Amino acid sequence: MKPYRIHQLAKKYVDYDMIQKHTELPEFPDTRVRLLYTFLNKESTSSNGEIYALATSLVQIALDTHDMIDIDTTQQGEREMRSRQLKVLAGDYLSSRFYQILSQNEHIEIVSLLSSAICEVNRMKMNLYHKMKHLLLTGEEYLRECVQLRMQLFISFTPLLDRVDHALWNNLLHELTNLEVVAHEMKSSSSAAAVSRGYAFWHILEAGNADEREAIKQSNLDANHWKKMLVKYSVTDQLMEKLRQSVSRVQHILQDLSSDKLLRELDAIVEPFVSLLKVNSPALKEG
Repeated sequence: MKPYRIHQLAKKYVDYDMIQKHTELPEFPDTRVRLLYTFLNKESTSSNGEIYALATSLVQIALDTHDMIDIDTTQQGEREMRSRQLKVLAGDYLSSRFYQILSQNEHIEIVSLLSSAICEVNRMKMNLYHKMKHLLLTGEEYLRECVQLRMQLFISFTPLLDRVDHALWNNLLHELTNLEVVAHEMKSSSSAAAVSRGYAFWHILEAGNADEREAIKQSNLDANHWKKMLVKYSVTDQLMEKLRQSVSRVQHILQDLSSDKLLRELDAIVEPFVSLLKVNSPALKEG
């Protein structure tokens, strides 16, 4: 298998001075992209897997970039407006480049595959936004919805894989995407944005008392009050436990692999989450 280098190839499309100066793009979806690349190239030395993984990464970044756009334009200064406009343009640009990459290499069937997946992602997002608007989610439901959304582009490649690998692919994609989502929630739960979105918001909305629920509904919380609520409802501890359980499930899946080569590739994909778990778990540090 060719060395994994999709992240480096994508820099050609995402590293622009104007974007870096005036706004930011979402994190590269490295876990899912690397997993897709590994399975597409499992029995092949062709370059198709690299092209497909690169195109998919650009589509995912485009979708994630549009998700970062603040639709509330009231009381925005020039800097915020410029950042918003560049996110719109960057998302549109990256969406167009996936089509160009695939069409230039005469992979029109993958254009169709990803286009259908994008439509399904947008449909799922509309359903999620409806539930969020009407406060129809729990913390657990929110996490499940996020995992399904992040999986959708990648799960569309299942028919291209060997049938014998379908179960392994689907199980690993689900668990590794879950790890991505939980790790993201751990990182973002203490931020101001988490007061109006994210696992912490939905968990506290479900578990909090009447006054607390009303306060977070109205975003009527300062940073100190929010942090106290995170501690009171053990948000970080709960996310850590979800991370631990998901890592354990992945490791259990990998125990049954007969291919040392595939095992090494997959171990490398899960390693950042194992390291995150060790850093945040005194018990594991001592072990």
